[in-house]
Amino acid sequence: CWHSDLGAKTFCNESDIEDLGFQHARFVVALDSFCVPFEDDNGRLTCAIEDILPEMQFGCAGCRLLLVNRDTNRRIEVHDIYRWAMALPNAKSGTKQMVIKPIGSADASTINSMFRKGAEIGIEYVDWGDSGDKNNALALIFGQDRPSDVALSDRDGVVSTISFGRDISNNRYQAFRIRSSIPAHVQPGNSFVKRQYLATGPYIGMHELAESWVEQVYQASLDQTTYANIGQAITLYSNAEETLVGAVAGSDSCRQGTPRCAGHSVPRRDSRAMWHVRCGSENYVSTDNRKCSSDGNAKPVYTLLGFFEDGSCEFVDRASFD
Repeated sequence: CWHSDLGAKTFCNESDIEDLGFQHARFVVALDSFCVPFEDDNGRLTCAIEDILPEMQFGCAGCRLLLVNRDTNRRIEVHDIYRWAMALPNAKSGTKQMVIKPIGSADASTINSMFRKGAEIGIEYVDWGDSGDKNNALALIFGQDRPSDVALSDRDGVVSTISFGRDISNNRYQAFRIRSSIPAHVQPGNSFVKRQYLATGPYIGMHELAESWVEQVYQASLDQTTYANIGQAITLYSNAEETLVGAVAGSDSCRQGTPRCAGHSVPRRDSRAMWHVRCGSENYVSTDNRKCSSDGNAKPVYTLLGFFEDGSCEFVDRASFD
């Protein structure tokens, strides 16, 4: 569906239509030679539709759909729609292009015999068996980029995008690929964080459930000034033999131990993550979390102790953590 001010999207619910004023997209065949092979010749087709829609430079990757001739009820199955409505510079005036990939041996001539100029195209899901009330669904709540004090020019022109697909042979897995817009000023000591959600549950109502979580998605770039007023001091104490180490947060102290090094619970400039790594019977306290790499049979157990200056905790570099 699409909206003159809010743009277009693949999935729409009743609220989009009734409350926000979205309209269902209407696809009409523009030419008798409806589809022709796409330039990369990998089975994709570009199909000319009437120029009655805004440009929609997105599709429905991995979606098994039916293109239905509303006049004759003839239909063709596709497993990818790469673009819903794309403007091409060499296309005939008054047209946009839908880019599709049919399933099986269907080619351009087959589709052109089914869809003649002026035919309205309906989009339907393939009937895979059980009705919606008997199916479950998986949804990735990707959210939207939040406003930032970083100018677009400082982001190197990168915009967060997502694509997804599935195993079309056995339907055994769903794949997501996310490209996040990371500001160019994320330097050592700074952090970029993005929080997203996966939702599972009944297929009916999943769109509404996912949309209710969109505002919980979080994206931020955190620099040194952000950390200045958060977190706690971390002090590592050991016994006299330096074989046992413990961590104390805040202003508390350990009366039975000796303080060895001080750090913080969040990153600071010139600090690195300090780990306790247990490799079988061996113990290490280090900023190097690859200590077990020399022993392929040892499964490492990691405990993040805090963020410390590199080399500041050498007194306890072979101590066990308690």
